[in-house]
Amino acid sequence: MKVKLYTPQGALKYQTDCAPNNGYFMVPIYDMGSFILKLEPPKGWMFEPSSVSVDIDGETDKCSRGEDINFRFIGFTVKGKVTNKGQMEGPAGVTISMAKTGSKEVIAEVISNERGLYEAPNILPGDYTLTAKHPTWKFVEPSFPFTISKDVTTIDKQVQVKGYDINGRVESDGEPVRGVMFVLLSESVSKEDVSDLRSDGGSFKVSTKKKQLCHVQSDQDGNFIFHQFQLAITQWCNPFCLSSQILSTKENTSPSTSSPSSLDVTVSFDSLRVATASKVEGFSVTGRVLTSARKCTPCSSNESRCTYIGDERLFEGSGIGAVAISVQGGRT
Repeated sequence: MKVKLYTPQGALKYQTDCAPNNGYFMVPIYDMGSFILKLEPPKGWMFEPSSVSVDIDGETDKCSRGEDINFRFIGFTVKGKVTNKGQMEGPAGVTISMAKTGSKEVIAEVISNERGLYEAPNILPGDYTLTAKHPTWKFVEPSFPFTISKDVTTIDKQVQVKGYDINGRVESDGEPVRGVMFVLLSESVSKEDVSDLRSDGGSFKVSTKKKQLCHVQSDQDGNFIFHQFQLAITQWCNPFCLSSQILSTKENTSPSTSSPSSLDVTVSFDSLRVATASKVEGFSVTGRVLTSARKCTPCSSNESRCTYIGDERLFEGSGIGAVAISVQGGRT
């Protein structure tokens, strides 16, 4: 590494190399005045300070008194990369922390950039443990050891994101709907890649050749989330037509229609929020009207749409809340 002497205006006066065995250097200064002494180490080597102002007066300055001007080595800039599983590119926003092996004290914490790269400054040679974290993403190996020396300042082992999450919300008239099942289908993602989720779609049937990977249910706030999906074109469907797969929010009711019923989505280098919330457009209410002799009597209603299937009455289109049904008369 080199030590250079500059004037305050930036003109180079002198330069020399540091001794390779002990780091000593000597810069001759023949004139009185102000100068700047700068150290130019190899890339990735960190020293403190990086430059020193020197005021030569022949009496009180360090040089005139025979004192050394030292640059203290404080560590290397350690580089690494976050990638997607099976790919060479990666996402931004992954927190990388480093701690000495056997210690829980974090000595460095950085965040990956838009190319998945990260740099941790001032890491001294030694053995360390790297830990990757993210609020929702999962990793193939979230923590692993590595060693830094003067010859090794790049972490060859990559942090691999196992997959990204798909999340959204289901509602009816602005209110959350709990217990709606969402099934994810794909032609390119395998069930092994979503092994942490329920890997079947129950009795849900779809007219598609895509594989049913897994399913989740909306929570009490109407939110749902699929974890750890690799980059792929996927399709999620909410089987509102299958009431047996839905935990209804109102007794004896089940969602009948939704918008949209399915949607193609692409998972990229980030969490995917389904912008178009799935909306339950109505609920189905079924029942029968009987005479005292249990003879089926169709009815009509002036407060809700009514559909007849044989002797069964089917009301459609009601939102969440109480529904008043007024029977005005019967026919035999």
